[in-house]
Amino acid sequence: MLPVIVIACVLGLVAGIAGAFQRERRQMRLAHRAAVRRVSDETHGFLVRRRERDEALSSERKGSLEAQREAARRRGVEGAERLVRREREYETYGQLVEVREQALARTREGVEALRGEVKAVQEALEKARQDAWDALLGACGTTEEAARSGYLKEVESAAVLEEAKRGDLRLAFWESEVDAEARSVVRRIVDRIDNDFSEETRPFVVPLEQVGEAIATDAPLLARLGERTGTEVELDRERRTLVVHGQDGVQREVARRTLTKMVKRASGSRRGGRRRGRGGGGPNKEEAPGGGAARDLDGALTAASQAVEADIARAIQWVVRHLRLKPVHPQIQKAMGRLLYRTSHGQNVLGHSYEVGHIGGMLASELGLQPE
Repeated sequence: MLPVIVIACVLGLVAGIAGAFQRERRQMRLAHRAAVRRVSDETHGFLVRRRERDEALSSERKGSLEAQREAARRRGVEGAERLVRREREYETYGQLVEVREQALARTREGVEALRGEVKAVQEALEKARQDAWDALLGACGTTEEAARSGYLKEVESAAVLEEAKRGDLRLAFWESEVDAEARSVVRRIVDRIDNDFSEETRPFVVPLEQVGEAIATDAPLLARLGERTGTEVELDRERRTLVVHGQDGVQREVARRTLTKMVKRASGSRRGGRRRGRGGGGPNKEEAPGGGAARDLDGALTAASQAVEADIARAIQWVVRHLRLKPVHPQIQKAMGRLLYRTSHGQNVLGHSYEVGHIGGMLASELGLQPE
C-alpha cells in the first residue's frame, strides 16, 4: 500500500509542477502580448504625431514661400514704378536744362549788345574829352606838355602840404601816446611802491609824564645831556613837554632815547627802594631830585648811542639788500644810514631815497633795461 501512496504523491507533485509551469507560460504569453500591444500603440502614436508635425511644417514652409514670393513680387512692382518715375524726372530735367540753355543764350546776346553800346559811348566820351581838352589848350594859349607840367607841380605841392599836415597829426598823436604811456608806467610803478616807506615823521617832543618831574626839573642834568649830544633840551611848562632841538637828527634821537632809558632806570630804582623799605632794611636816605638819574646819564647815553648805531646798520643793510646794490664802502653805508633820522618836508630821507632807488629799478624794468 505504501508504494501506491508514494507513486500517487509523486504523480500529484509532477502534475502540480506541470500545472504551475503551464500557468506561468500562459502569464508570460499574456505579458508578452500586452508588451507588444503597448509598443505597437506607442509606435503608432509616434508615427501619427510625426505625420502631423510634418504636415504642419510643410504647411508653414508653404506659407513662408508664398509670403516670400508675394514680397518679391511687390518689390519688383515698386522697383518698376520707381524706374518709371525716375525716367519721367529725367525727361523733365532735360526739358528744364534746354529751357535754361535757351535763356542763357538770349542773355549772352543781350550782354554782347550792351557791350557794343558801352564801347560806342566810351568812344564818344573820349572824343568829346579830347575836343574839350584841345579847345581849353587853344583858349589858354599853351601846349599840352606845359599844362601837364603845371598840373603835376600843383599836385606835388598839394601832396607835400597834405603829407606835412599828416606828419603833424601823426607827431601829435604819438606825443600823446608816449605821454599817456609814460604816465601809465609811472602810475604802475607808484602803485607797486610799498606804503611802509612813505612819509614818516619823527617828533622829538617828550611828554612830561613820561620823563617825570625829577628829570624834567633837573636843569644841570638836561644841560649836561645837551652838551654830550650836541642838542638843546628845553622844558615847555605850558605844554608840559621836553623839546629836543638840534641840527643832527642822529644826536636828537640819541638824546630822546637817553631820556627814555633814564626814566626807566629811575623808575626801577624807586621800585627797588620801596621794596627795601618794606623789607625793614637800614635807614633810607633822601636823595636830591634827579640825583639818581644824573648818575645814570653816562650808562643811558652809551646804551642809547649803541642802539641808534645798531638801528642805522640794520636800516642801511636792509636798503642795500632790497635794492640789490653792488658792494658799498662801509663809510658810505654809515653816511647813508644816518639819513634814517633826517626828515625833509615831513618825510624820512632814507625812506625817500629807498623809494627813489626802487622807482628807478622799476622804470628800468618797464623799459626793458637791467634794474640793478
